[in-house]
Amino acid sequence: LTVLTTFQMFLEGKNVSDIAQTWVREGLKWSVTGIRNFVIIYGILCTLSSSHLAPWLRGKLNAKDFTTLTNSLNAFGFFIRGLKAETALWLPAVGPMLPG
Repeated sequence: LTVLTTFQMFLEGKNVSDIAQTWVREGLKWSVTGIRNFVIIYGILCTLSSSHLAPWLRGKLNAKDFTTLTNSLNAFGFFIRGLKAETALWLPAVGPMLPG
């Protein structure tokens, strides 16, 4: 039961955020200013994506296809981020992850 609860909690974005912040600080060696700038820009991009791109995709795709597409794009983005600890891979991986 504990293992299942742990896996469920890991799927929550708010819990993964702490891990991502630690990784960016320790693995990618970003400064506090760099992290702040990324969070601000990422927030703006998420807002624009959720107000323009996601509604457009939902209009073109049924619910199952939309979910499949966005989950696949997120998996691709996380795969790219995991290839190597480099900012050059971390930043472009954000793009495919924005719709979902």
